[in-house]
Amino acid sequence: MTRLHRFELTIILGALTAFAPMAIDRYLPALPALELAFAADTAAIQRTLAVFFLGYAVG
Repeated sequence: MTRLHRFELTIILGALTAFAPMAIDRYLPALPALELAFAADTAAIQRTLAVFFLGYAVG
């Protein structure tokens, strides 16, 4: 593996690692707006966050 490929792999893995915290930081403040937009109760919207974590853990 060349130095360039190793550098590219490092950048890609770093971006993938940063995706989950960035997604959560954007998602949590939007929970009340999602409740209104989808006319759903708080528990249903919170389950979507649990499903996100489950998918992230499986991935």
